[in-house]
Amino acid sequence: MASRVLRESAETWTPPFRDTSSLKGWVQWIERMLLRFMTEIMEDRFLNLRTTAVFLTSS
Repeated sequence: MASRVLRESAETWTPPFRDTSSLKGWVQWIERMLLRFMTEIMEDRFLNLRTTAVFLTSS
């Protein structure tokens, strides 16, 4: 899943705002990308932990 986010961020490198000279716009865009990336990583970790817990309790 994290690789999907990296691929999407590479495809959507053009920032989704009109004024690219605005530092605030760039900062907000970078924050959104980092937040999406971290969310995906946490979801992956949570799913892995849940799968491990199910495996341990079933054996």
